[in-house]
Amino acid sequence: MRQRNASGPAHKNPIHTSIAAGALLAFALLLWLLFTPASLGGPFSYVLITGDSMSPAVDDGDIVLLRRAPDYDVGQIVAYRHPELGVVVHRIAEELGASFVVKGDNRNIADRHQPTRDEVIGANVGTIGGAGSVLRALQSPRNAVILIV
Repeated sequence: MRQRNASGPAHKNPIHTSIAAGALLAFALLLWLLFTPASLGGPFSYVLITGDSMSPAVDDGDIVLLRRAPDYDVGQIVAYRHPELGVVVHRIAEELGASFVVKGDNRNIADRHQPTRDEVIGANVGTIGGAGSVLRALQSPRNAVILIV
């Protein structure tokens, strides 16, 4: 009778491999369903922060993860589309019927523009500190070429 060498390759059980692959696929599908970006029809967006208007809660170079909601509350950090400035991330200070008074944590006065619910992109559900610096570095032409090579 021939014995298998202990240092030789181990044979994997195909049933265990199939179960593990199925579980991994199900987990990936669950993550996709929960975190589908808004650009693909999902509820999530992200904003790369530039500036210090929300310091210390959110700093320059942070990435803010946003989730669209049917309603927003006073005290929530939201991103909205300003007609002249583009995307702004500030905290809701007050609700005025169909619009919100918003203000940066590091500012003394509220924004002049009072966004409506339709202009709000979503509320902050998480912040990835400093990740924007990495993203900015990856977006530079020189680093993009290095990554491609």
